[in-house]
Amino acid sequence: MTLQTHCKDKYERILADVLLPDGTNVNHELVREGGCWWYRKYARGDRMLEGLENVPVPDGFDGLVEVRW
Repeated sequence: MTLQTHCKDKYERILADVLLPDGTNVNHELVREGGCWWYRKYARGDRMLEGLENVPVPDGFDGLVEVRW
């Protein structure tokens, strides 16, 4: 596994992509499967993430269905 760092957020946390040895981007997979949200503020221009928002989640999994903020 490799971390591809981008920047730090306002709390000084490192923001990064998690890449598997086969090139799979774990961040993108989590968004695609409905397992997490992403913040446009920190990923401006990431067309992949924008496209993954509307991909149907796998059968039997509801994903994250409600934004609480």
